[in-house]
Amino acid sequence: MYVNKLRTLYFSLLRRSTFTHSISCWSLNFEQSYNEKMDTKTKKYYSIEEFKIAEKALSEYQLLHNQLRKDFENLIELTERNKNNLSDYDTLYRACVRSVLTIIEADLYGLNQLDPYRGYSDYDSFEAKFKKTFKQICITWKKNDIIPYLNEKYERLRLLKTKRNELIHPKSREHFHNASDDSLEDVKVVFKEYSDLINSIMDNFFISIEV
Repeated sequence: MYVNKLRTLYFSLLRRSTFTHSISCWSLNFEQSYNEKMDTKTKKYYSIEEFKIAEKALSEYQLLHNQLRKDFENLIELTERNKNNLSDYDTLYRACVRSVLTIIEADLYGLNQLDPYRGYSDYDSFEAKFKKTFKQICITWKKNDIIPYLNEKYERLRLLKTKRNELIHPKSREHFHNASDDSLEDVKVVFKEYSDLINSIMDNFFISIEV
């Protein structure tokens, strides 16, 4: 505490098509700024070392998510352009299925570097890790977004995850899934629903330090 004033530095992720972050300057009008900031969702740290670790984890999570998301969006565009070439269409579709789950699994790892759920292990099952990760994030940052997602949309993700597993560990020819317009649309829906979940959670999302 300096000059009897509590100074707080914020790191935020703002909702965009990709994430961006900003760090605010020390406020000149501290009391007004502090009260306004406390209306947001924040996780508070009390040492510079802890804050730096959290800031690094959040930044790395953001950058990795953005790159994987860009790759997926480019892949979808290529797939759409190659629908008339069945061999390429099948190959690109299968890559899209794998790509969606790559984004999500990277996010789960990154979020647990920031705020791990109790007993977190990277070896936990996908379903356990997904539900526990987002429940933990929603508790810490006082969000409700995960509840409707799990009730209404998670099943589509689970089915796509099963298909991805069959593609990377095929036990029969039926596991070598081919493309169709409906199956590609399913991939796009799962991606859109997951992106909406992430964007909603990351809107008004802060970490802070008090010194």
